[in-house]
Amino acid sequence: MKLTPLGDRVVVKADAAETQTAGGLFIPSVAASKSMTGTVVGVGPEAEEFSEGDKVLFIKDGGEVLSLGNDEQFTVLHIAEIIGIERKDGLEAVRDNIICVGAEFGDQKTRAGIILKSNIHESQGITARWMQVYKVGPEVDFISVDEWALVQYGRWTEGFMVDGIDKSYRVDPKGCLAAAPEKPDTVYYNSDVVMTEKKIL
Repeated sequence: MKLTPLGDRVVVKADAAETQTAGGLFIPSVAASKSMTGTVVGVGPEAEEFSEGDKVLFIKDGGEVLSLGNDEQFTVLHIAEIIGIERKDGLEAVRDNIICVGAEFGDQKTRAGIILKSNIHESQGITARWMQVYKVGPEVDFISVDEWALVQYGRWTEGFMVDGIDKSYRVDPKGCLAAAPEKPDTVYYNSDVVMTEKKIL
């Protein structure tokens, strides 16, 4: 059965979720992370920027998931829930999406690969974080690739992998507070931020 999306929505056949860790451990289906990538199989009349066959990255909990007849699962997405399109030379961010890397949350990893969670919030408060801009969509004109963005606390998604880079984040454009050409030396005083070479967005 062919599903035809309406308006500015697309239908995506999501990729299978990971069922095995890099270390070979099998993940129970109830604990498997939901896929964020898939192939467009249907395009609404107001979603002209996408085409059937496009491989897209979308927000983790976006869209409506449904099964049709043969138990195949599809996701109906609004175009605002799509982060980018995979091209031959890497991911192309769409619309007003900003993808950042290099965020520091204070976590440490042991030689065995165990992640020790940081108490950075206890020592520095709930604060904004500097992240380096990796990709921007065509509607973003206030910050550029390779600049550092100061992102308001909580205005980024859970980390995901883009172009082989782990711990990439989609950042809410309205959560970008300032930008700098290089990562500033930052001192946190509770929720106040002192920074150098800043420009207010």
